[in-house]
Amino acid sequence: MAFRLLTTLRAALYRARILPSWRAPVPVIVVGNITAGGTGKTPLVIAIVDSLRRAGRKPGVVSRGYGRVPPTDADPHGVVRVLPGVATPEYFGDEPVLIARRTRVPVYLSPDRPAAARALLAAHPETDVLVSDDGLQHYALGRDIEIAVVDGERGFGNGLPLPSGPLREPVSRLRRVDAAVVNGGYSDRVPAPRQFAMTLAGERFVSFSGEDLAPEEFVPAARGRRIAAVAGIGNPGRFFAHLGRLGVGCRSPSLSRPPPVPAGRAAPAGRGTRRHDREGCRKMRGIRRCADVVPSRRSGAAAGFRRLSPRTPCRPDPPLMDPKLLEILVCPICKGPLVHRREPHELICSADRLAFPVRDDIPVMLEEEARKLAPDEEA
Repeated sequence: MAFRLLTTLRAALYRARILPSWRAPVPVIVVGNITAGGTGKTPLVIAIVDSLRRAGRKPGVVSRGYGRVPPTDADPHGVVRVLPGVATPEYFGDEPVLIARRTRVPVYLSPDRPAAARALLAAHPETDVLVSDDGLQHYALGRDIEIAVVDGERGFGNGLPLPSGPLREPVSRLRRVDAAVVNGGYSDRVPAPRQFAMTLAGERFVSFSGEDLAPEEFVPAARGRRIAAVAGIGNPGRFFAHLGRLGVGCRSPSLSRPPPVPAGRAAPAGRGTRRHDREGCRKMRGIRRCADVVPSRRSGAAAGFRRLSPRTPCRPDPPLMDPKLLEILVCPICKGPLVHRREPHELICSADRLAFPVRDDIPVMLEEEARKLAPDEEA
């Protein structure tokens, strides 16, 4: 309830012009949503930019960047351009990088969207329209058109505001947008003045080598082979369901990271392995000690575990690569298998003698990011 009161009050202060909004000298189209999580905004932003370019306009895109761009003394707003040939998702976010690569228009990031818009227009004065990715609640940036994207399958969840539910703003907020785009079809629950249906349906299979296949070509070629499908979108189930409709039978392994082990508790460990209680280490940094948990032959509630001396030094190791993920990853150069190395955290291609970095548990499979193994370094 407190969150809803604060968001309603904040929106009212902007509408009353008590809090200032910056108006760009060009039209601004804001694409956002009123719920937390993915609804399909990024594909819609790309489609809008492509449509504007076909109409002869020169669009640019601004986005928040989710705190990935640290501010500096020279640039307190942390504004940065996403260069499609250089930027990688782990530093700039997957959505801005995807937009930059797909549209090839200027994409600028900053938690302060007016600052990003000013920087974009200063560097690219030819820009005659701005598209704001996920900025519906960022009232500091004035807008000419508001488009809200709604997930037609999940709707508005339990209808409660954050943190009790998924709503960033009440459903009534949709009455003030120019249009609502429902991902998955029309919905009677959307009170927007205009409503459009959107369907996401990729119909091509593109390999790492650049091979482009239609479903009728891919399905027979994949018959009898093991196929693993991995999705990193807001609603992965929609992706897996779409594959099923195309006739692609696959498994979708869970690649979630294991939760940290609470301090003082034992956790399961594989045969012959030793796990460190990293959560305990974080809480005891002044002592820099923690307890190890190893297999044991004891019986009862503590069967399978044995606690060693808490004086054992704790050295946080890089996490093990999920074997299911490692099984489907290949070298983007030679398409050969990869070997996971924990220190440093890398994926090694023995054939090309390249080491691809793993940052924040995300493999960076780009040739320009890989390092060449030293002549005396074991592959």
